[in-house]
Amino acid sequence: MKLTSQTSRHSERLAAFWGEVVTYRRLVEQMGVPSTEIERVREKLIQNFIDHSLPYFTADDFPEKLVRGEVRKISRKGARKAVFPSKNDG
Repeated sequence: MKLTSQTSRHSERLAAFWGEVVTYRRLVEQMGVPSTEIERVREKLIQNFIDHSLPYFTADDFPEKLVRGEVRKISRKGARKAVFPSKNDG
């Protein structure tokens, strides 16, 4: 991966914050499900994730894309200056 000096600097700071392992979590929920349908809807959400999202996560370049995406998000929040989360931010 060819990095610009700015992206490289951000990647190094993210690596210092996150360490060598990055965990990606996504909460998937559906509101207003009748109690009798909870299990069916849960299975539907899981299958939807497997069918539509899992291929992205298993791609060889997913870790790189994840870090680049996080760098972009953090950079946009700071507009001109990226502000990285503190380890105390949880």
